[in-house]
Amino acid sequence: MTGTRPALYRSTAGSSLAELLLALALAAVLASVALPGVARIERAWTLWESAKAVEASLQWGRMRSITANTSVRFDVSADGYGWSDPESGEPYAASLRDFPRGIRITSLPSHPLRFHPRGNAAPAGSFTVADGTGAYRIVVSPGGRIRFE
Repeated sequence: MTGTRPALYRSTAGSSLAELLLALALAAVLASVALPGVARIERAWTLWESAKAVEASLQWGRMRSITANTSVRFDVSADGYGWSDPESGEPYAASLRDFPRGIRITSLPSHPLRFHPRGNAAPAGSFTVADGTGAYRIVVSPGGRIRFE
């Protein structure tokens, strides 16, 4: 019985060219269907990440004002944000941040937010981080509480 193996155990030489082309065509169709969804998820993640970075920066500013027993000012432009000294207006260089392309921030009220040594905020308000597809809002209460929506 040497040399006679059942057909189940016989190896084939490989795939034919037609099978290989069919597999490549199916992979191309699946990739073309999946890529727009991946791009949409990436944009949504970038927006969420940017809004969470603003929230973290606001938390940092509040803690800085409490621990240093001094006021700090949160400055916002359309493309970014950062912290500065309220007396001199000198920005804290390490705190300046720019947003990825297409993401903007707006604040209400339009005056710069200040955290004071006890952690309270003036003027209280909200910051909206948005792109063309969605938006997140970070609300700061007069008591300094920061809420992500």
